[in-house]
Amino acid sequence: MRVTEEDGIKLTWPVAKPFRAFCSDQYYNNRDEYFAYGQDQPYTMEEYVRTHIGLLKEQYRAKRRERTGAGK
Repeated sequence: MRVTEEDGIKLTWPVAKPFRAFCSDQYYNNRDEYFAYGQDQPYTMEEYVRTHIGLLKEQYRAKRRERTGAGK
């Protein structure tokens, strides 16, 4: 938790979990693609991540490199 103070009031904010958020975004993008073709998503979130963890890690690392400009 990150704590900030405004006008003498302490506020707590959850620390972001970037990889978890990335996986959620990918899951919902995938689900929307299935729905666009009139199909149901065949996976729960947990099944999707477990089945595609290698691909998700690869895509996440590539996106991070792209954002930071590393690897050029």
